[in-house]
Formats: sequence, structure tokens, C-alpha cells
Amino acid sequence: MSGNIFSPESEQLAPIPRQGAKPIIESQTKTPAPGLFAGRFKTDFGIVFSGKSLSVVLGFVTTLLIARNFSDAEFGIFSAALVVMQTAAIIASLALDNGLVRYLSLYLETDRPRAARMLAVAIRIRLASGLAVLVGGYFLSPLLAVGLFGNKPELITPLRLAFAGAFFLSLRGLAVSVLQSYRRFFSLSVVELVGPAAKVLAVIALLFAASLRPIPVLVLYAALPLLSAVIGSLLLPRHPPEAGGGRRDVFLELFHFSKWVAVSYISGAIFERLDILMLTRYMPQMGEVGVYALGYRLVAPLLLVSSSLMLICTPMASRMTTVAEYRNYIASILKITVPVGLFFCILFPFSGPLIGFLFRRPLLETAAAGRVFNILLVGVVIQVIAAPLTLIAYAESKPQILAYADLIRLAVNAAGNYLLIKGALGFPAWGIYGAAAATALTIIAGNAFVLGYVYRRVLKKSNTQLDRLKEEDF
Repeated sequence: MSGNIFSPESEQLAPIPRQGAKPIIESQTKTPAPGLFAGRFKTDFGIVFSGKSLSVVLGFVTTLLIARNFSDAEFGIFSAALVVMQTAAIIASLALDNGLVRYLSLYLETDRPRAARMLAVAIRIRLASGLAVLVGGYFLSPLLAVGLFGNKPELITPLRLAFAGAFFLSLRGLAVSVLQSYRRFFSLSVVELVGPAAKVLAVIALLFAASLRPIPVLVLYAALPLLSAVIGSLLLPRHPPEAGGGRRDVFLELFHFSKWVAVSYISGAIFERLDILMLTRYMPQMGEVGVYALGYRLVAPLLLVSSSLMLICTPMASRMTTVAEYRNYIASILKITVPVGLFFCILFPFSGPLIGFLFRRPLLETAAAGRVFNILLVGVVIQVIAAPLTLIAYAESKPQILAYADLIRLAVNAAGNYLLIKGALGFPAWGIYGAAAATALTIIAGNAFVLGYVYRRVLKKSNTQLDRLKEEDF
């Protein structure tokens, strides 16, 4: 396969190289096809970006309503419970979603009976793992609240609701992954919009009923992913009858790829939320966690561009096999992400006033949340520019590189939060600012590791191979 992977002709999937496979060299001398925005990609990106944009807007409106009506302590409890819910959902997924997208998107084109067997296996695994998280989390919640989180019994009920929501959230994630494999991005956007739209309406109803408190809101956040999962299942294409044959082969194939992705997912699930978890552990009052969460919630929507590109490019990256395609991909992605990252830098001087206007907090809390936002924004700019480029390691069938990077992120974030929140080993005790600094450093370290590998072991090595081929021809 050569040329632009995003052209309409590329929708006939080429075989994906197995673990350890090397890129094909013979087509590297061909001129890359022009531009990322060609063919179906432009339509898919427009649908996904529009859907995610609307989802982010609805989610942000919901957050504003909640933050304006919660105290700092209540917002801290709410944020900690959401972090636990999202982390537990990723653990319940067993990191199979990326492997499912990788292989299901291939077999839907080349071996539909095998695709049917793989989907059936994935559904059974997800139900079993999700129920295990639900039941285990219910009984672990008291231990987490009074042990891990520093004797905060007020967290017991929120944590139990979080584990229930994690089960439903993992089912929603499975539906999204299957729609992504089919490249049904309009249906995928509908599924992703159902939850935010329902949350806005439900929170407004609670507000008018004078019942906008953490527990009712967490019940909504726990239950609504199930609605999205049901709608997603209804939007799935009708699959052909399952062919005869066992499921052990597809199970082993799925887990063979996903074992490294599992390390990456679980490490990522922890480090991406470790700031709030460790603040909940070390801060004496949940109000400080709530102030940090204000800056965190404001900066999170900026990752919309990065997440949209990752969603669209993941199945496409599975088809890249040549350095020419890698170079075309890098050039095209940077034309999008670099201007976006530079545009985000405009927000640095306006973070404090923006938080004060949106969340209606006192001046001191606004200033503190603004500083948190600015520190996190450094990491977000790096993430927006660099994250889509890391899919080259994914295309090279090297998920272990992404796993190593996430282990590095986890180590850096855990150490940074421990040292900078409480001031251990002679480091300054920066509290919420220390958590933000540790998170920004984590993003920089992880992306630097993956991009270093891409340059040294893929692009630079392939250039050397290509030079040798030219010398032999001469």
C-alpha cells in the first residue's frame, strides 16, 4: 500500500503487520500523496469534531451549573468520585478497546465471520469484568474512603455510585469502539451526545427542584452511560450470523495485542487522574481539591482537537506500512496541531478572570484556580501537538512502546505529586500547584519518550535502510 492512507482508495484494508513486523521499504521512494484532509477523512473528522464540540459544550454547561451551586468541598467530593468512576471504567475494559478497533476494523473487510466471533468474545468479557468491578467496588468503597483517601467517610456513598457508573461507562465504551471499527462516526457522535444532553436537562431539573446536591448528581452520572450504551447497541449494523468454529483463537489474538495496551491503559488511567486522587489523599480539606478541580475542568475541553484526531486516526494508523506514509501523516497532523497549540497559549493571561466569570468564586479561589489552569495548560499544549504523532508506534505494532511511555508517566506523576504536594524529601510543599506541575511534567516526559523512539527506531532507521538500498542499486 502506498500513497495517502486517507484517500478513498485506501478503504480497502491492507494486511496489518504483526508484532515486531518491519515497515515495507520498497514503496518509500514514491512521492507521498498530498494532504491529510482528503477523501473520507475530511467527512469523518468533521462529524467527530462537531459531535465532540457539542458534547464538550453541553458538558461544560453542566459543570458550570454544578460548580456554581456546590461548595468547594462538595465540588471536591464530586470530582474525586468522577475520577474513580473513569479510572474503574478503564480497568473494567481490560484495555481491549484498542485491540478490538485494530482487529475488528481489519476483519470486517477481510473475514466477517471472524469479526463476528471476536465481537461476541469482547461482549462476554466486558460483561464479566464490569460486574466484577461493580461488586468489588461496592465492598472496597469503605476501605478506600477511610484508608486510601485519608479518613474521609463522606466519600463512601459517592465511591459506591462511582463503581456502579464505571460498569455502565465500560459498556458505553465498548459500543463506541465497535462503532469506531465500523467507521460509523455519525452514530458514534450520537452515542457520545446522549449522555451530555441528558445530564444538562437532568441537572436543570434538579436545580429547579432544589435538589442539586452531590448524591443525586452522582446518581445521574452513574446511570446515564447505560442509556448511551443501549442506544449504541441499537445503532450497530446488523452482523452476519456467527460462523462455526471456536472462539479461542480470536480471544488469544485480542489479548496478544492487548496485553501491552492493558499496561498502557491501566497506567494511563491512573496517571491521568492521579493528581486529584493524591490531592484527595494529602489535602486536609476537600475544598482545596475543589479549587484544583475548577482549573482542571476548565482546561480539559481543550483536548478536544487531540482526542478527535486520535479517534479518527487510530483505525487508519493500523494501515500505515511505509515511511512515506508516516512522513505524510506527520506533516499533515502538525499543520493542524501546531496552530491550535499556539492559539491556546493566548489563554494564559486570561485564566483568572475567565474562572472568576464562569464559576463565580471569590478572588483568592479564582486566582488559585487560574494558576492551576496555567500550569496544566503547558502540558495540554504539548499533548495537543504531540499525541497524534505517537500513533506511529501503534502502526508499527509496537504497543509496548506506548506501555513503557505510560509507565514512565505513571512513575513521574506519582513521584512528582508525592514530592510537590506535601513537600517530601526537602522539596517545596506546593499543594495544588505541585499537583498541576507534576501533571504537566508527566505529559512532557511521556510524549518525549514515544517521539524519541519514533525518530530513532522508525524514521532514522528506515532512512538508513533506504540509503543502503540506493547504494546497492548504484
